[in-house]
Amino acid sequence: MIGWAFISLSLLVALWTGFAGSNEQRLAITSLVFAFAATTVIYFFSSSSWLGEQHAILAVDLMALVIVACIAFRSKRFWPLPVAALQAIPALTHAARAVGFGLDSYAVGVAQGAAAYVQLAIIAGAAWVHRRRSKMNALSENF
Repeated sequence: MIGWAFISLSLLVALWTGFAGSNEQRLAITSLVFAFAATTVIYFFSSSSWLGEQHAILAVDLMALVIVACIAFRSKRFWPLPVAALQAIPALTHAARAVGFGLDSYAVGVAQGAAAYVQLAIIAGAAWVHRRRSKMNALSENF
């Protein structure tokens, strides 16, 4: 049930960002939704356990981290910084598993997934602020 709720929320935020967001927000949500989908597909077709090393998912998480970090470094806005920091959490979870920390499945699930909900909220809020700012600018240009 939670998986479908997350997928629905991700698509809803992607649609909202496509409608109201800036190009930076669209790129960020596109890369994150791609990472969420790729992780799901890789896990579904993978024969390894959730707690084992998952190099393909690590590559997806690192790719998403690089994209949102580049957005954060180039942006004049604040919202990309926490999105990039939250994307570092799944990559660090892979590193913790690689050095041998004993993580149970609940800890891995929280570390891999909980930050994604916050990322979605940040991007949706940033798109709302962008839309509001655009409307205010358009209104002030008319006077």
